[in-house]
Amino acid sequence: MTAGTVLPAPAVGLALDQLQADEQRIVVELATTSRETPCPLCGNAATRVQSHYWRHLADLPWQGVPVVVRLHTRRFWCDHPDCPRAIFTERIPALAAPHARRTARLTAVLTQIAFALGGEGGARLLTALGMAASPDTLLGLVRQAPLAAPPTPRVLGIDDFALRRGRTYGTILIDLERHAAVDVLPDRDADSVARWLAAHPGVAVISRDRSGVDADGARRGAPAATQVADRWHLLKNIGDALERVLGRQRHALRAAMDPADPPVLGDAAPGAAVVPSAPAIPTPAPPMPRRVPPGDARRALLYKEVHDLHKQGLSRSAIGRRVGLTRVTVRKYLRAASCPVRSARRTHLPALGQHEAYLRERWAGGCDNAAQLWRELRARGFPGSAGAVRPRPARRPRSRCAGGSSCPPTGAPSASRPTSVGSWPTQRRCAWRPSWRGSSGGCSANATWRRWSRGSRGPRRAASPNWRLAPRACGRIGRRWRRRSRPPGATARPRGT
Repeated sequence: MTAGTVLPAPAVGLALDQLQADEQRIVVELATTSRETPCPLCGNAATRVQSHYWRHLADLPWQGVPVVVRLHTRRFWCDHPDCPRAIFTERIPALAAPHARRTARLTAVLTQIAFALGGEGGARLLTALGMAASPDTLLGLVRQAPLAAPPTPRVLGIDDFALRRGRTYGTILIDLERHAAVDVLPDRDADSVARWLAAHPGVAVISRDRSGVDADGARRGAPAATQVADRWHLLKNIGDALERVLGRQRHALRAAMDPADPPVLGDAAPGAAVVPSAPAIPTPAPPMPRRVPPGDARRALLYKEVHDLHKQGLSRSAIGRRVGLTRVTVRKYLRAASCPVRSARRTHLPALGQHEAYLRERWAGGCDNAAQLWRELRARGFPGSAGAVRPRPARRPRSRCAGGSSCPPTGAPSASRPTSVGSWPTQRRCAWRPSWRGSSGGCSANATWRRWSRGSRGPRRAASPNWRLAPRACGRIGRRWRRRSRPPGATARPRGT
């Protein structure tokens, strides 16, 4: 931008014809002095003038007085036989762009003010400086400004994403040091990744998933770069491996579920026999109590904590940052007279009629195998399908047959197993337990993990010798991530809380 001269673009062959000044504005009449001008399409030098017209351009103000440039513009004939344009207007890019209503140096000033102050603030400042522009005009200049080319990232993240799930996929490239997207490739092909890396040398570390396509593209495009696995896929692979191990040890997980159960393998003294509990006489099933979901208990704790912080004088935003809730949820908790409880999902259950008493008797006997119960009811003349029996065991209190998945015959005594509050932890929940951020002593999956990992020798032999390293590795990854994502001024949470 050349703002030190009175005339805009003085070196492009402009002549000052007239200058008119009053209290409202200053009008500068300019005319071009060149005898020929090139055609914008073919580049042929044209000399024959077709017509003239005036262009009015806004320019930088003089001492706060607006300036208008009246440019005497010529139209030329293009004499090149192959050019598709017969008549064109002479271009002066150093003065103004084609079809523009402002000079180039005024546009540059407006763009800088728009980036610094925005639309409304920039419009108010320009009015005081003698350069009138609306907020929408300033925002339009911001949108039209060319984007600066991002620097080549040193640590690059490569991952694919679905443009249309199941049909069209692309590849996104992230600068992991600046936490900004660098580029988006239209497909997830190794050739595209290799071409991009070859065109942007300087990548030292490439973080990717386990895809062979990304590995091949990174190896060909940046052979000197170090390839690493990202944090999410590390946790995913550890969780999948532990889930496969725990899937083969379901009985050990069930044995470690309840502290009131007999000792877990490894806790009992060597050679000591585990005495089974006395068989219980089947009794009619009591009314099915409503089990408190784990989410309701957590919601009650959050509700109490929100009200306690509100009594201390904290604002809603501060409470939300402290407990990890949004302002809308905090406002809902503060306005509610009691803790909001989600209504239980209502499931339509077909009527069993005269077979209801028999089904409750089998439940009381410890059988909750829906397929076995359905076969027995079919033998007794039940006309319904297995779906009429399958949802009902999920609504009754948890109990297990003495023989595991097998069901004792009708009237046979079954081993009494005390039920625990909460749901049975699956091997997936236990596999992901080492990577959870919290460590609640009352969590059933947490207690199951500790008892299983401490006492059971069978899973220890079945698993890899380094299976104990999984919780330590997950904890290290999680702590590093929390340190990087912790907001400024926040204190670290003590370990074990």
